[in-house]
Amino acid sequence: MIGIVILIDLFSALYFKRFDEYHTSILSKNLSFNGIVAVILLPIATSVLIAAPIYFAETVIACMIVQWFVIVAIDIIYLIKGI
Repeated sequence: MIGIVILIDLFSALYFKRFDEYHTSILSKNLSFNGIVAVILLPIATSVLIAAPIYFAETVIACMIVQWFVIVAIDIIYLIKGI
């Protein structure tokens, strides 16, 4: 996954443009979608923690990993779509 992040950074650097209204619209869609995922993920994590508090560390790490995968996937989609 670190390799994918490096590729995203390289593509972003190669296609560097100044932000205009179109790009800020893409960024706001990206942030809003990631916020929706976080809002959906929070009650699921809370339910798991209430049901089995012994898995606290695993639940927190799983939520972080899922959120990170979603952010990377959405960034890749918007990067490819914007090229």
